[in-house]
Amino acid sequence: MKKIPALALTLLMIVSVLLLPACGPKKEDGNEIAITVVVVDDKGEETNHEIKTTRAYLADALLDEKIASGAMTEYGLMIDTVDGLLADWNTNGAYWAIYVGEEMAMVGASSLELSDGGVYRLVYSK
Repeated sequence: MKKIPALALTLLMIVSVLLLPACGPKKEDGNEIAITVVVVDDKGEETNHEIKTTRAYLADALLDEKIASGAMTEYGLMIDTVDGLLADWNTNGAYWAIYVGEEMAMVGASSLELSDGGVYRLVYSK
């Protein structure tokens, strides 16, 4: 019987650690940094966007540069269009996956903090 409370406590601790960063104060825009946004379209073709920005979060930089658009929700920007290409989940199950380098992002574009020299990939996915 003691295993169940211990397991529940362990799971609660893991969830708390994962959610805590999202509850903290938002990072402020700051010094100019250079990032690369790689867009992989529905045909697998890549387009590189070299961006200089003072923005702290990916969504803001994408909107400023008019690379991406979408609906602003309570969770942040829900990207549906990148470089003019619509990914419509309701029509064909398509969406834009966000990667930091080669790893899928654990947060959305509005919570994804930028770093100087960072490479961010927007990949059309089904």
